[in-house]
Amino acid sequence: MLVSIPPEIQERIVAEFVRDGRDHEIAWGVFGRRHESYLSVFCIVRCEKNPSLNQTDIDHDKLMQAAAFLLAGFGDVDLLGIVHSHPHSGFYPSATDHQADVNWLRENDDEIGLFGIVCTHSTATVLNWFVLKSGVYSEAQVEHDKGTAWQAWQKEVDQ
Repeated sequence: MLVSIPPEIQERIVAEFVRDGRDHEIAWGVFGRRHESYLSVFCIVRCEKNPSLNQTDIDHDKLMQAAAFLLAGFGDVDLLGIVHSHPHSGFYPSATDHQADVNWLRENDDEIGLFGIVCTHSTATVLNWFVLKSGVYSEAQVEHDKGTAWQAWQKEVDQ
């Protein structure tokens, strides 16, 4: 599935991971729009973590309120998924990630979600995006600019 993600969003995730997340997991809510054949990402909101549970506490209502404030005037916005860091493991979703992501989609009545993993691989910081549909991950086909998906959304907003 095609996903449009502005480079500023990817740069922010990588920068925050490098600055804050090399020793512990951090996460972001990913907001945008679901379309029939593509997803458009408009913004991210940092999620706080509960270190005693070693998992991300994600308050769906709080994330939606933050997005509504950030994207006021842009029409309907969806919480598409979550990006989180793997400070001590690989750049693909783990079995625990898969179960949590499947449950998260079910709880939010969504069929398709966008999930990302940011980590250090060798000496480089890597950010991988995955689409989860029907319980199966596939690597997202990412437009790294404000390309086709963004332009289609912008036309909707301008109307």
